[in-house]
Formats: sequence, C-alpha cells, structure tokens
Amino acid sequence: MKIRRACKQLAAVIVASVSFGGASFAATLNEADLASRQVSSDWSRPSEIVDGYDQFIGYGYGHGNEYLYFSGLRAGAQQVKLTLALPEGVNDQWSTMNLNYKTTPFQYSGFEGATPGQFQLNPNTTRETSYTISLGDEFSGALYLALHFNNGPMTYFIEAPGNTGFQPQPPTTPVPLPAGVLLLGSAVAGLGGATALKRCKSKRNQ
Repeated sequence: MKIRRACKQLAAVIVASVSFGGASFAATLNEADLASRQVSSDWSRPSEIVDGYDQFIGYGYGHGNEYLYFSGLRAGAQQVKLTLALPEGVNDQWSTMNLNYKTTPFQYSGFEGATPGQFQLNPNTTRETSYTISLGDEFSGALYLALHFNNGPMTYFIEAPGNTGFQPQPPTTPVPLPAGVLLLGSAVAGLGGATALKRCKSKRNQ
C-alpha cells in the first residue's frame, strides 16, 4: 500500500512539473483608469495602452483632440475596430469626429497617416457607427490613433483582439513526499519520468 501511494504521489509531481503552461488574458481599460485620468491631448506624447487590454473606452467632446497608441499588439495581419456612440441622454446634439492612424509615431502633427474621413452621429438617425482598421502581414505591433472631435460629445470603444497578453499560470503547490518517493524523484531526474514510473509499477505488482 505504501508503494502504491508513493507511485500516485510521484505521478502527480511529474504531471505538475510539466504543467507550467500559460493562458491568454484580456481586460477592458477605461480612460479614467489611466494614470493621467484622461487620454493625452498632445500628439507627441500619446497615452500608451499596453498589452493585456483588448478593449479601451474613452470619451471625447467637441474641439478636443485625443492621442493614444497600442504598444503591444501581436505582429501580423489583424483588425482593430473603433465604435463611436452618442452618450445616453444626448438627444438634441450632433457629434462629429475625424480619425487619423499610423503604425509609426506621429512626427510633425496628429493629422498624419491614414484617415477614413469624418464620422457623424445624429440623435435622430445614427446614434452609433463603427470603422475597422485592417492591418497587413507587415504590421509590427504598434498602432497610433488620433481622434479629433469637432463638436458634440462621443463615447468611443476600441476593440483590439490582438492586444491580449500572456500570463504564466502559477505553479502547482508541491505535494509533500515521504523519503522513499524523494529517492524515486532522484531516479526521475537521472532516468526520466517514464522510466521511474515503470519501475514503480513493477514494484507495486510484486
């Protein structure tokens, strides 16, 4: 019985020793959660969104500019979606915004890069609209966004599935082992787990 119990404990240790895999993780980041409590209005110093946040929620108002960038997107082809919406309770005001984006930092102004034109929200017809940025195979991982709000309030949502992080799983709590199993553990180190378990089973059947 002691040998059988020791075998089971050894097997558990072997499984635990090769189970230090990782899991992807993601979360939503709100503008108010930034250290500055708001998105940067300086195109030369955009707010950084680090990896691990696949959604960002911000708020803009007319005649205000906001600059941010994702610094840890996975490399390669992917899509980033921007959704604009009128805040709840806004029923009598138009809102407009222009978007610029680049895969390298802005050099001379926040109006550089690609632009899909102007977005308009109307409380009577279009309370929400969206635009998808398609990044090609050559994309290296950084995306810079400039949101130029012309008039009226807007809430914006940025969905970036490629910004999920990688979080190692915590190690399994070691199983307390009797002296006999510790000796078997030395055998595992020298001969390999499979060989040790085979010998363990042979002893159990004797």
